[in-house]
Amino acid sequence: MLGFPPRGADLAGLGSLNTIMYNEGMTAARVGWECLARLDYAPLTVKPDPHSLDAYRSECEVPGYDDAVGFDAEKAPEIQRKPDESLWRRRYQLSSFARANGLTYAFRSNPKRWAGMPAKLPRPSGGSFDDVSKIHDVLEAVSNDGRGFRTAAMELTQCSGAVTGRDITFSHLIVVAVQTGTLSEQVCLKHRTRQHLDAPDLLEANYSPGDLFAGSKTVKDTAGHYDRARRVLTPELSTLILQVAPGYDLYMSSDWLYLMKSYAFADEHKKNADPDLLRERFEIAAQIGAHTIRSA
Repeated sequence: MLGFPPRGADLAGLGSLNTIMYNEGMTAARVGWECLARLDYAPLTVKPDPHSLDAYRSECEVPGYDDAVGFDAEKAPEIQRKPDESLWRRRYQLSSFARANGLTYAFRSNPKRWAGMPAKLPRPSGGSFDDVSKIHDVLEAVSNDGRGFRTAAMELTQCSGAVTGRDITFSHLIVVAVQTGTLSEQVCLKHRTRQHLDAPDLLEANYSPGDLFAGSKTVKDTAGHYDRARRVLTPELSTLILQVAPGYDLYMSSDWLYLMKSYAFADEHKKNADPDLLRERFEIAAQIGAHTIRSA
C-alpha cells in the first residue's frame, strides 16, 4: 500500500485516467447529458458516521505521499500534518455522491491532464518564487457520445515582489469543463461587468479578451482573439452561456471549453459540496453538452 498514492489522487503516468479512483475500476463512467439535470444530491446532505469516515480516510491516506513529488519513502514513517476532519467529511460526501450518480471523483488532480491548464503560472513581474495552480474536488464522466465533462475547484497562487516582503495572491475558482468536439487555439475571455451596447455581437458585448492566469489586462490581437473564439462560441452557444452561466469567464484550449468563476476562500467547503451550487454546475454542463450535440 505504501508504494502508491492515495485513492483519488493523481497518477502521473496513467494519461487520461489520472484522477479516476481505484474503486471505479480505472474506467471512465458514461453518463448521458440529459442525466446531469436530474442527479441525486441526497448523499451530499448525509453526515457520515464516524466509523465510515475513518474507514474512508484510512483507505485514502498514505503516509509519505506528497502532492508535489508523489511518494517519498523518507516521509513514510510519520504523517507530519493531518488534514482537518471537515475536509475528509467533504471528500467522503463527494465520493458518495459520485458513486450514486455514476460519476468519478478525485480529491486532487494534476493540471497537466487538463488541456491548456498550466501547472505553473507565468510570472507577470519576475521574482524567484513559482506561481502554481492546484485542482481539487473533481467530479467527471464521459457522455454517451464520448465527450467528457468535469467540475472542480481550482486554486491559483501568484507571487510578486522580492524575496522579502513579497505579495502573495490566492485566487479560488469554480471550474465547469465541457468537451465540445470543436478544436480551438487557446482563448481567454473575461466576462464584462457592464455590457458594451455598441459591440457588433453578443460575444464582444459581454466578454473582453484577457489572460485568466497571468493577470494581464490587455491582449494585442483583440480582433484575432474574438475570431478564434467564434469558431467555438457561435451566436447560439454564446446566448445559451449568457443564460445559464452569467458571470463566468471562458477559456478554450484544444476541444475543451472551461467556464470559470471566482469565489471566496472562506466559502470553499460550502462551494465544493453544496447541493444547490453543484446542481448549478451540472446543469450548465448538461445544457452546453446537449447543445453541442444538436449543433454538430
